[in-house]
Amino acid sequence: MKDPVYEKAKNEIKLAVYFAKEMIAVLGEEKALDIIGKAYQNYSNDHFSEPYLEIPMEERFPKFKESLKSDSENNKIFNIVLNENCPIFGIVIPTPKI
Repeated sequence: MKDPVYEKAKNEIKLAVYFAKEMIAVLGEEKALDIIGKAYQNYSNDHFSEPYLEIPMEERFPKFKESLKSDSENNKIFNIVLNENCPIFGIVIPTPKI
């Protein structure tokens, strides 16, 4: 039995995956990942910044990290397993193919 929430999320990103694969094929991995990283940063700034609108852009990610750490310690809903300083590339660079 497939998880319906997972399947819905997977279907919602199919178009983005096709764009990413085509960009990698045409532009090469390095250039494509640079563009994808910038696009994701713009998307994140537009969609995940509401509590941080009054904070200068360069201070938003550190504030977001502080908020996540506090939530993790107080709620115990999730645990932080990796704490990085880069808000983009740790997310979008794919793992090596084996």
